[in-house]
Amino acid sequence: DGPRIYFRSNKFDFGIVILSFVLFVVNKASIGTALDDHTFLKLNSTDRLLTDMARLVRCFRLFRILLRVEAFYELVEVFVNIVPSLYGLGFILLAVFYVFAVIGINIFGGVFERAAEKECWAGSEFVR
Repeated sequence: DGPRIYFRSNKFDFGIVILSFVLFVVNKASIGTALDDHTFLKLNSTDRLLTDMARLVRCFRLFRILLRVEAFYELVEVFVNIVPSLYGLGFILLAVFYVFAVIGINIFGGVFERAAEKECWAGSEFVR
């Protein structure tokens, strides 16, 4: 009776756990070892991207918990209600960063070009 109750209420979680296990096995099989340098599966970058994106599905378990537990639901609701009032603060922070960027450019403008002329910086990626 226990497994039936589990699968009735946790089909989504069970599916995500199985998907995660399959992706884990596929990724381990595609890596190979340093000794034999061959792999069971050959995954190209698109396949790896798809497996990484499928791994993101696990985040939905967290969202599901947040929406099912009443205290977390209230916390999410408060956060959603606060976000629109943060736009003003965001614009103020953006303006402050802009002012400091302009000040920094005026103070340090040309310093790295003069440093690039010194012999110790020759060939450095930093002053390119």
